[in-house]
Amino acid sequence: MVGLGVFVLAALGLFAYILLGGPGQEAQEPAAELPERATSSTAEEAQGEIVTAKHEFADGVHTIAGSLDLPTPCHQLRTEAATSTAGAQTEVIIDFEVVDPAPDTVCAQVITPTPFSVSVAAPEDAVFSATRNGDGVVLNLVEVPEGEDIETFEYLKG
Repeated sequence: MVGLGVFVLAALGLFAYILLGGPGQEAQEPAAELPERATSSTAEEAQGEIVTAKHEFADGVHTIAGSLDLPTPCHQLRTEAATSTAGAQTEVIIDFEVVDPAPDTVCAQVITPTPFSVSVAAPEDAVFSATRNGDGVVLNLVEVPEGEDIETFEYLKG
């Protein structure tokens, strides 16, 4: 008789499990998505990809170093920096250009982090902006502490 009671309890438990969301039930729709956190205060910049990089200013030269994910190891990254002055404000524009491999190139389809480093002479209070193949990106610059080397300085990504 005890065996029958255990069997009935197990059957009721299984029935309740299936009824309340066991296998075969559709996943519930997630709650309204939270907006992404932007690292910039302007709406135009908040729409682009976020590039986090290290920034160092020494002797009138800004150095930006980091890495960008490229679609394959066969893609190449070209990085260029230029300055633009409007009134008393100097803007440093960094252009990341991802160059596609030749059409007949056989290449592993693996996202590849590719390092970059660019230096540009500009005033210390210069404003930074960037593009990737012409599309705006958000620069999240992490200042390298004084006395640290930009090549060896590590920061938490997250």
